[in-house]
Amino acid sequence: MSKFDYKVLIGVVLAIIIVALPLSGCAKQPPPPPPPPPSPGTIAVDPAKINYATLNAIWPKVAAGMKIPEAAVPKFKPAIALLGMPIKFTGTGWEPGAMVVVELVIPENVQMPGLDREAGEDAVGLAFAEADSAGNFEATVEAANKLNFLLRTGWTPLIKPDLTKVDPLPAGVYTVRALSMQPGSNAATITWELELVPSQ
Repeated sequence: MSKFDYKVLIGVVLAIIIVALPLSGCAKQPPPPPPPPPSPGTIAVDPAKINYATLNAIWPKVAAGMKIPEAAVPKFKPAIALLGMPIKFTGTGWEPGAMVVVELVIPENVQMPGLDREAGEDAVGLAFAEADSAGNFEATVEAANKLNFLLRTGWTPLIKPDLTKVDPLPAGVYTVRALSMQPGSNAATITWELELVPSQ
């Protein structure tokens, strides 16, 4: 091969390299993996256990505060005393500013009005709060949620709770789930012992 042929060959190779390099840079690269979901914070509940004996003991005082006649008190279930018992959920380590929802998981063998099992629902919302700048939150269970989800109270046509028709959740250990409303967030869970009726 002549000297000229080598120069031509080298020129062709260089031209191919020059053309190929930009094309290889333009080749589709796989997208970067999505960032991992933020870790959930902690959750705690006070009281950690609700005893039937405690409800029974405070019921007369709560009934008096509700202006229920003393003679009528025995007609009602002591679980209604739950309305006079503060229930507070607290948490730490959440994303600052995140809206945290606290849910009570309802076991499959427990009936809950309004819970759509067919749509995949397995819990009811008990409380919610916004995490502060340090990632802490406090959420109190309001009376309406106690009536609807813990006492499973009937309602009158005038949309007033009918305290003669309460069906408290069965005694047992329930799961409480807290999760941030931010997309992709994980949930934190704890157990909560409820004894709204005498244990069997």
